[in-house]
Amino acid sequence: MRRFLYVFCTFIFLSGSALAQPFVVGIHFDQGDWTTPGFNQDVWDGVSAATRDLSDSNIEVVLSQNRLGADGKLQSMPNDFDLIIAAGAGQLAFAQAASIALPNTHILLIDAVIDEAPNVNSIIFREYEVSYLLGYLAGSLTQTGIVGFIGEIQESKTLANLSTYTQGVKAACPECNVLSEYTQELNRPETAYNLAAGQQLKGVDIFFSSAGGSSAGVIEYVNKTMCAMPNQKRMSALTAKLSTVATSLAYTVSCQNSIPLFFIGNDSNQPILGDSDQDPNTLNHGLSAIRKRADRLVYQALSDSVNGRITFGTKVVGLSDGAIEYALNSYNQNLIPEELVTKLEELKTQIISGEIILNLPFSQ
Repeated sequence: MRRFLYVFCTFIFLSGSALAQPFVVGIHFDQGDWTTPGFNQDVWDGVSAATRDLSDSNIEVVLSQNRLGADGKLQSMPNDFDLIIAAGAGQLAFAQAASIALPNTHILLIDAVIDEAPNVNSIIFREYEVSYLLGYLAGSLTQTGIVGFIGEIQESKTLANLSTYTQGVKAACPECNVLSEYTQELNRPETAYNLAAGQQLKGVDIFFSSAGGSSAGVIEYVNKTMCAMPNQKRMSALTAKLSTVATSLAYTVSCQNSIPLFFIGNDSNQPILGDSDQDPNTLNHGLSAIRKRADRLVYQALSDSVNGRITFGTKVVGLSDGAIEYALNSYNQNLIPEELVTKLEELKTQIISGEIILNLPFSQ
């Protein structure tokens, strides 16, 4: 059995002969651990499921964090990994360094791309497909008729998300308006917070945060502010649902005769981040999110790598691959009427079939 004298946490899954050489999987986190909601937890779930199902392999899982030094080189990284998994755009520099330092190791990079690296499998998403569905959701549920979009840099991915989000909003509510703004810099949650505050003053009650690391500022603003007194109010599919949803003591005290604020997140199962009172049964401010199914992608990659079927290069995945979806779980399902879920599933089918043509700022 291989032993590593590093600051790593190692899990061993024995599913075959205990004497067989293990297949060593390294999971690298740029922050947090395997329990952190989002990509970290999804990757761990995918690896755990794959190891249970691969009955003929001994799999050793090594967890590590922030192994990239200030000089851009790997720090204390063993060279006998068979597969390294790095999920999230923030792991691009790590994956680049690992691909050079460990040329015999397979590397799965999720949500970022390394061009012309012979040992890297890069996976990126057609996020804009789900952005349309989330726009339809926001247009159906807004109680002010004004929804917000906050991004970081005006690059192709963000512009595509805005375009299809707006298209979805207008499909559900032709008279609704979308306000869009950008932090203009990466990882500026305080700027995103201020943008959200400014948009709320203009009537926004649902914010779609497609702003990477800056999105934390939007989420913080919504969770802290909770509600607003709109200048105008419209009846929506959400209005009746809210009458049946219990509220926290803080909301009940502070938000009488007001309407709740909501955020739509990106990358993962983020409605949980709107649970400010740690009770999923009370009003949650996380309306939905683009959920990138890293668990499914990791499961497939680990299975393929163990069985010698892994391929390299860049793969773009979307709704038709089951690799991306809108988040619906115990934290937000009591906010979304069943008939709206049915409609969203219908729209999803129409996007996959090509019946709905998405408005994009570039050619597919």
